[in-house]
Amino acid sequence: MTATRCDMSGDLEHAAQLADGRPLLLGAFSLADVHAYMNIWYARSGLTHEEFTAAGLDRILAAFPAVLAFVTSLPHPANCASYEARSALLVDTLHSVLRQRDPRIHVVVVANEDPACTLPDDPRLEVVRVPYPPSASPPGKPSLVGIEIDKGAKLGIGTSRATAVGAEHVMWVDSDDFVHRDIAGTVAEAPDVPGWYFDSGYYHIRGERKVTTVLHGFHQRNGSSHVLRTDVIDVFQVHALKAADPAS
Repeated sequence: MTATRCDMSGDLEHAAQLADGRPLLLGAFSLADVHAYMNIWYARSGLTHEEFTAAGLDRILAAFPAVLAFVTSLPHPANCASYEARSALLVDTLHSVLRQRDPRIHVVVVANEDPACTLPDDPRLEVVRVPYPPSASPPGKPSLVGIEIDKGAKLGIGTSRATAVGAEHVMWVDSDDFVHRDIAGTVAEAPDVPGWYFDSGYYHIRGERKVTTVLHGFHQRNGSSHVLRTDVIDVFQVHALKAADPAS
């Protein structure tokens, strides 16, 4: 832990230039920026809470919040026709998210079990496991109410995690969607804006050669359409099992 603390301190001057909104180190995103932030990304996702606090990184990283956290979730394996196929869609989504041109992001995946796939090797990505029970529906055919309860509880936990690591804004992403690579950059340019929604977008079914354009009302039909500043989000801190209990 001492080595990690020393490495972080050596990068603070460079990271500060990115954290307070000044231009990227070389005028455009480069390996210099990756170097400046790599230890910060690692500390956010690679350490336990005890290690994180013992090293004093909670105080250090408070000065270097992620511009934007992307939060997504996977359904319970018992409610999937194929958890492997569902996980494969998640991988495509994560590659899309992690290609943001502004690298100051954090990505949270909330799931009952580890995804049945090889995740991108990126220190900005973390998986939060929760002990929620499957929806009381036929295997592979969850009810709409069951989907809403499961997904809502998981996104709530992910949002709480994003807030805990200091993200300034949160975007919720369906785990089978793609996102534009300039979303984090747009958020970084207007940190005081409470949030955004996407009125237009595209629909595409994997394997098909057709893309459908939605000119208006996209945010009312798609789960990857909203960004909110974390200080305006009312995150309820509840016990994981209670959050998943429909009767609570």
